[in-house]
Amino acid sequence: MKRDFENALLSGKHLPSEGESPLLWPVKYMSGEVGMFMSYWYGGLYVVCEGWQELGLSDPKVDALLANPTLESP
Repeated sequence: MKRDFENALLSGKHLPSEGESPLLWPVKYMSGEVGMFMSYWYGGLYVVCEGWQELGLSDPKVDALLANPTLESP
């Protein structure tokens, strides 16, 4: 999903067209491929993070990433 998200970003399809209202950009971004792939990727990644914590797994590199304040700790 990360690769698909990055490819969708590079395609530029989410960018406003000539003369299009800038207010439409967030809707176009989230309802198109970019938003779909980003939401699916983040959702899947969060489930993996939750599972890692619930199972009590440990690895210094992974634990350092999970210490990020944007990830709520149980």
